[in-house]
Amino acid sequence: MSDFDPFSDKRILELLFPMLKKSDVYAEFFSAFLAIANDTNKHNDPENYLDLESSITQHIEANPKPTADTKAKTVQYFTILNRIEYVIALEEKYSEPNFLNFLRLFNKIYNQLHRTEDVKDAIEVYFDNQIGIIEVQTQPKETKPKPPIKIAEGKSPYTVHQFDILAILEARNEQEEP
Repeated sequence: MSDFDPFSDKRILELLFPMLKKSDVYAEFFSAFLAIANDTNKHNDPENYLDLESSITQHIEANPKPTADTKAKTVQYFTILNRIEYVIALEEKYSEPNFLNFLRLFNKIYNQLHRTEDVKDAIEVYFDNQIGIIEVQTQPKETKPKPPIKIAEGKSPYTVHQFDILAILEARNEQEEP
C-alpha cells in the first residue's frame, strides 16, 4: 500500500503558491522577468537576461535567510507539482509557464551561488553477500496516521570551512613537545 496522497500534496501546493508570490525575490524581479519574456526585442537581447541575473545574484547575496527560505519553498513546490501534476486536476495558475520559468531561473542562480561538492544520491545500495533470490517475510502493515502538513523552510547559507585536521593535530603536537 502506498502512502502517496495527492490531495494532501495539493493542499501543500495551495499553501506554497501564495507564499512564493509574496516572496521578496518574486516581488522585486518577476515584473522585470515578465517584461523580458513578453517583449520580443528584449527577449532577443541577452544583455537583458544578464542584467536580471546579476540583480537576482546581488539580491541573493544581500539577503541570505529570506532567499534560502524561498529556495526551500521553490524546491518543495516543484517536487510536489511534478508528483501530482498529471495525477489530479490542478488549476492553471499552479503551472503557469512564466511563473515556473521565473522560479527555475531563481533556483538555477541560487544553486550556482551555493554549490556543494557533495555528490548525494537518493538511492541507497546495499549487498547481502549472497547470490540468489530470497523470500521476504512480510509483516502486517500498521495503519499510520497522516503526517501533518509541513512547509519547507530554508536554512541560511553558510560558508563551509575546510580544515585539514591532521595538520592541526600535528601543529598542536609540535607545540606541546619540549
